[in-house]
Amino acid sequence: MFETGHHDKTSMGACNSVDMPHPMKRIPLRIETFEELSKLRGSEETWDDIVKELIKTKQLQNRRELLKRTDNDNFAPLDQV
Repeated sequence: MFETGHHDKTSMGACNSVDMPHPMKRIPLRIETFEELSKLRGSEETWDDIVKELIKTKQLQNRRELLKRTDNDNFAPLDQV
């Protein structure tokens, strides 16, 4: 797990209940992965913000793939079934 040596509300290992009242989980990452992830983070963003954005992006990608797989003319309107 990547540790920065200190814990604040922006560190990956944050667990300070004063700054963040919600329960926390740690996510182990390889250093290379953490470095790449850090490049996506803006100065005012928390790691939680970054992960939420990644989740939204993946969900949107999954929906698009589902639409591609189901977007064909083999479906009949429900009123004709």
